[in-house]
Amino acid sequence: MEGIARLAARLLVRAGQSARSRGQAARAERRFRFALRIAERALGRTDVVVGAVLNDLGMVHTSQGQFDEAERAYRRAHAVLLAARGEVVLELAALYHNRGSLEHARGRDAGGEPFARRGLEIREQALGPDHPAVAADAEGLAAILDGLGQRDEAEALYRRARAIRLDAVLSGVQ
Repeated sequence: MEGIARLAARLLVRAGQSARSRGQAARAERRFRFALRIAERALGRTDVVVGAVLNDLGMVHTSQGQFDEAERAYRRAHAVLLAARGEVVLELAALYHNRGSLEHARGRDAGGEPFARRGLEIREQALGPDHPAVAADAEGLAAILDGLGQRDEAEALYRRARAIRLDAVLSGVQ
């Protein structure tokens, strides 16, 4: 039963992510909430899938300007992921990246900087400094630093991200 629930939740998450990428926030939120109910009931409140779904839900709320809702989802995801069993490193990196983005969207770059730095650090340690996923974290931190007036470091991160993406394209990795 656990395997089926995990698969169902993951399929709903993919459907929610697809809806979110097409700008269908309400549909995405419904999919994520359904996935969350399945995961919590079948897998337990501290399963990594629960944390990942909450992170996705926070992204929907951020994109809709529902910043308090997003923060609640991210805080809950953080608590779940810290208590979760299994591999959570990349989920934590994504969560920190998204918390930084939330603070940036709120115009609170100083509050987002520690989250963005931590997300970048975790992803670099887990995947290596030249992995394409690291580029997104570098760009997120760069945007925050730019907002803080730290233009030199921001530019260096933008250049680094561009180089990582270019290498990925040239090597066929994306």
